[in-house]
Amino acid sequence: MQPNSSQRSRDSRTRIPPQVERQMAQQMKKSMPASMQRYIGPYMQQHVTGPTTTNAARPNFSPQMRTMQPNIGNPTLPHSSRPQSLEFKPTHEAQPTISEQPVPMDPQNPSTTPPPEPYDFILNPPPPPKKPLLPGGSNKIVKVGFILGGLLILFILLSFIKGIVTSNPSVATLTVVAQDQQAILQITKQAKEVTGLNETNKNFVATANPALTTSQSEIIAYLAKNGKKINAKELVLKTDPQTTKELTSANEANNYNETFKAVMTRMLAAYSKDLEAAYPTVKGPKGKTLLNNSYTQAQLLLVQISGQTSTENTSP
Repeated sequence: MQPNSSQRSRDSRTRIPPQVERQMAQQMKKSMPASMQRYIGPYMQQHVTGPTTTNAARPNFSPQMRTMQPNIGNPTLPHSSRPQSLEFKPTHEAQPTISEQPVPMDPQNPSTTPPPEPYDFILNPPPPPKKPLLPGGSNKIVKVGFILGGLLILFILLSFIKGIVTSNPSVATLTVVAQDQQAILQITKQAKEVTGLNETNKNFVATANPALTTSQSEIIAYLAKNGKKINAKELVLKTDPQTTKELTSANEANNYNETFKAVMTRMLAAYSKDLEAAYPTVKGPKGKTLLNNSYTQAQLLLVQISGQTSTENTSP
């Protein structure tokens, strides 16, 4: 008895031409990473070409067996001459491939999904893991150490930049000039509130306040452009409480005008010396122009507070 046509189609496998096999293998090599290419051969052998089981699964019928017929009309034949029953014994049983074997199902959970293909990691490789932003992976101690090290480096860099800025001699001398201006402005603003101020001192206060305020704003802006910002506490470091006390006592003794003139002359002379010391430290033309204008202004104020007219050179 020969196997019927349905058995042949179930045991046979479609033959794929070698050219198509080579093209499939080349395409897989192009689309796979180098670490996965060593699995192409086993995958092609198992899922594409595979062993041909058509001839191995068929029984081997000899011509004598095909023509042998039982002798029904002679029942008295000896036992040895009776036709033997034919048994289908294939020479080789075709083993189902991994993809053809039935998937065991869980009796308690019939909807269990079948296991993945053995070479599914080749065709659908998992996405590469995301790299952490900081070194050390999941080690928190390494991450904390890396952050602290970065902050330390940033602090050292800022300190270095600050040292370069503050080491500039022009920054230091211009800061002193701005502090001198603030000390003079404090005294002139207090003088505006004093009754009995003579005309010379009144005119001096009316001229000194706007002139020194403008000059101080220009110097502070120049320092800011060169990396030095002066805060309010630093600006009032040269104000002297003893000077304020001296003028208060003079006002109570009805001697304010003479005392005010002496104090302003002394403070303007110190201010002029600081301008002279700052001038050679400044390299830029804008800074030199600011100092030159401030020095000329200081000399004119000295002349005004003394009540005289001067024709001296007013350049530092």
